[in-house]
Amino acid sequence: MRTPRCASHTVNSRSISDQNESEPTPALGPEVLAAIGRELRRMHIDIIAEGVPERFAEILRRLNEPSNEDSKNEPTPPTI
Repeated sequence: MRTPRCASHTVNSRSISDQNESEPTPALGPEVLAAIGRELRRMHIDIIAEGVPERFAEILRRLNEPSNEDSKNEPTPPTI
């Protein structure tokens, strides 16, 4: 079977999984990660400013409460 070729490069016949096993995974430096975080916050500033809806905040509060032994296996339905 022929290996497909392109004018700009030759396709390697090894599978992607074979390549990933032998080559180390590249890591991003702290400066790059910080820049990505700043850009994501800038892009989503309106969503961040909205905050958490009260309904979700109530669910999160319930999840953080310690449960007693009787209701341990019965989930509390969220209020609507």
